[in-house]
Amino acid sequence: EFTLTLDKTELTIVEDEFAMLTATPSDPSQRVKFTVADGKIAAVSSGGRVIGKNVGQTTVTATSNGVEASCKVTVVAAQENGTKIVAQNDTLRLSMKSGATQNIVATVYVDGQESDNASFEYTSSDPAIATVDENGTVTPVAVGSAIVTVKSGDVATYVSAEVYTLTMATVDDWTEMLHSFNDVNARFYLLNNLDFSGVAYRTYTEWNDDEANDKFFMGELDGGGHTVSNVTFDNAFGEQSMFGVSIASYLH
Repeated sequence: EFTLTLDKTELTIVEDEFAMLTATPSDPSQRVKFTVADGKIAAVSSGGRVIGKNVGQTTVTATSNGVEASCKVTVVAAQENGTKIVAQNDTLRLSMKSGATQNIVATVYVDGQESDNASFEYTSSDPAIATVDENGTVTPVAVGSAIVTVKSGDVATYVSAEVYTLTMATVDDWTEMLHSFNDVNARFYLLNNLDFSGVAYRTYTEWNDDEANDKFFMGELDGGGHTVSNVTFDNAFGEQSMFGVSIASYLH
């Protein structure tokens, strides 16, 4: 019987701080996905990094092979006085396809007042996934998830660097994803709503009768809470679905 366990069932963290959750499936070949019930309270990365955003309670759930395990997360207030760092974005979403970098924008507050002369140090938890330079510029290296520590003096905050095979903002980006087949480790992220009005939706560029050459969508697609609407299939290709094949087990 397949099982999934989390190393914590309850977790308390301070605003703008983070903690790690480790999920262990009984079958190590099965992928684990993390989700959070209330993204206003906390955020969770694909690797299980939980960051406190606002005071309150929510639940982080790990899912693998249809089995779930949950952790109750409580976020408590940071001290009003003292020094803290606030990052403009707690998650950066980068694309290996474009290779585009993103900058971390952070502000230091001392006793509630913005500091004008703060300096920062940046380090990446996994430079094989994403690197960061002395200016806070994050560069994608490989598909995966890394944590960037932003430090000023004795205080720190943390930013998740999520690196995808492709991030999608246009209809053409989505079509490119559909043709990026047969990579179980691929990751895709939808940045905004897409409307396919007036577009003939074709998941194959040509039909191949040789089953050995059929291509299946594999990997992970995160819709980011966005929608894909007004899809019209090309009648010339009768055996297509949203992802090019009607076998749901190939979509993770």
